[in-house]
Amino acid sequence: MTKHPSKHLLQKTLKKVKESETTYLVLSVAIPTILRTVPELIYPFPTGFDPLSYYFPAILHLKQNLNHVWKLIEYGPIPYILLTPLPTKDTILLGLKILNITAITLLALTTYLTARDILKQTPQWSFITTLLTTNYITMAFSWLYPRNTLAYALSLLTTYLLLRDKILHASLLTATTALTHPVPTIFIVTSSITTTLLRRKTKYLIPAIPTLTPPLLLAIGYKLNLTTRSLLEKYLQTLVNAATAPLHQHLNPLNQSLLLYLYLPEIPLIVITLIIYKRYNTRTIHSNLIIYLTLLITTIIYTKSHLGDRFVYMIQPLLILTTTTIVHTSKPTTIHHMKQYTREITYTLTPIVLVMTLLTTAYIASTGTPPVLYFKKPYVFNDEIYRKFPSGMAQGPIPLRDVEPTMKLLKTLTQEVEPQKVTLYIAFRGFLYYINEEYAEKVEYTPTEKLPPNRYTITWIKEPWFKLHIPKNTEIIVVKQEGNLAIIYIESK
Repeated sequence: MTKHPSKHLLQKTLKKVKESETTYLVLSVAIPTILRTVPELIYPFPTGFDPLSYYFPAILHLKQNLNHVWKLIEYGPIPYILLTPLPTKDTILLGLKILNITAITLLALTTYLTARDILKQTPQWSFITTLLTTNYITMAFSWLYPRNTLAYALSLLTTYLLLRDKILHASLLTATTALTHPVPTIFIVTSSITTTLLRRKTKYLIPAIPTLTPPLLLAIGYKLNLTTRSLLEKYLQTLVNAATAPLHQHLNPLNQSLLLYLYLPEIPLIVITLIIYKRYNTRTIHSNLIIYLTLLITTIIYTKSHLGDRFVYMIQPLLILTTTTIVHTSKPTTIHHMKQYTREITYTLTPIVLVMTLLTTAYIASTGTPPVLYFKKPYVFNDEIYRKFPSGMAQGPIPLRDVEPTMKLLKTLTQEVEPQKVTLYIAFRGFLYYINEEYAEKVEYTPTEKLPPNRYTITWIKEPWFKLHIPKNTEIIVVKQEGNLAIIYIESK
């Protein structure tokens, strides 16, 4: 019996699609991008804490006075500069949503390229690696630190170019990373030094030099009388502190446990991978070691420089190395006594883990719930790492359910209360700037959830999102309530 021509053509097309590397590359980028887009479609403002509370007001200030860009160089001005030409507040907010999504898109692309070209995974396994590693931890941090996530993706892409001997491209990307967010450039510097030591060529140090782009721009601005000397001195002092922290800061026992917890289990996996990589060239072995040592050194610097929560970014490339080991131990050409059971375990667990990861990430991406402490006095984390991570991403500085009441109460404040009498928790800042920019600039904001007496504020009456600290010997007078929130006046007794 002959096959129907159309059926045969369909089967042939599907086979080509399955075997096409482009298919896996597109899927690797598209799936994390779609998952990260879901919360942005649900929440009316950009999701996450920083985009609305910090980025949005900073962009509005930059639109009023372009000279404000010099104050932003310390933090990374590129995202602000890109969004400043947008004509209205609504288009700026849309731009911030796109920024949030772009960070994950770029990270997914870089992860696939690293797994495929540097760690020599197949297109199928590179696809699986990308989905497994751009999961909740990475997405949650893109919620908390979208600029940092974007800069981390750029730094990982820079390392990818560095390991492929694209020195000029890596150098240009380093400068871009430093002007997006300076903290992830630590990753570039350590990878540059590690590569130089293992490959014994000084050319790999070149991409580390453009990390000095921000202070160089500040120095030029100071010489041209466009900025102040204090900004330059402040940035240089920050660089000195970051560079010397690993030398004079000691890791406490909890931080030591953190490093052991993350990196000790990887050592046997790295050893296995290196044995398997004998079938490849020395450069591939070096690439594995470079990535591992870069992650270890960067994590130590983060924990010693009071940037402990950034270590979570290092989990992502660690997972890439782990999946690399799984890939190569499952091949017929690997160690013979490992082949039989390793292949069975790998091909049984991988689909299960993949489905669970996608379903969990999709649920988290579409569900807005109050932030919770995932790390509650654990045995490997210290107090510096206490952060309120969201268990759902469809939320901004305040939950979705409280957006409408917040807007109503803020409008009431602008109409009935003088701004000099108002103190707001920083979570409400971006919403107020959206309603009345001039009024918002005169209001006092507190980033610590502590409130002074004899002031008006907005807080939660029930189901608190953040717990505000009310001063002692004061009386709370509820002025107006909307849903869970209310305008209150804190009066001294």
